Amino acid sequence: MTEISTSEKLQAKRDERTRKLWEDPFYADFPHLYREINIPNSCMAYGCTIGDGWKPLIYDLCTQLVQLDAGVVFDQIKEKFGGLRVYYSFDKTSTGQKPTDSQVEQVKTLVEETIGKADATCETCGAAGTLRETKRGWLFNSCDSCAEKKGV
Repeated sequence: MTEISTSEKLQAKRDERTRKLWEDPFYADFPHLYREINIPNSCMAYGCTIGDGWKPLIYDLCTQLVQLDAGVVFDQIKEKFGGLRVYYSFDKTSTGQKPTDSQVEQVKTLVEETIGKADATCETCGAAGTLRETKRGWLFNSCDSCAEKKGV
């Protein structure tokens, strides 16, 4: 019997994680925006590290970015210090061109608007939320109900 090496086991885990991400419509509907998921050591290899409450905001952002066709590729989407962080870069548009200065500015505006909406949204459930702090100093964005469940 052949034994599987540690690196082969790790690769199998990465492959399974990536397969599961691509089965989720959140990612599957926008494969060109999330193509960094396929790169094992990229920040997107684990997908968006945000709560379910913010996912509709990101999905709406993706829809707008597809319509804009500015060649955006997400490098990382996460929560940090209770706020939404969206890191992205530009590739070529669907016509093979570089994005225009206008498209770049529109992307920046759309991302900033999404971050602003997240600042007022519970990351866990999507209800109206506000920035809160745990007794240990951790910042998170939450509604009253979800904060109570976390003991804050």
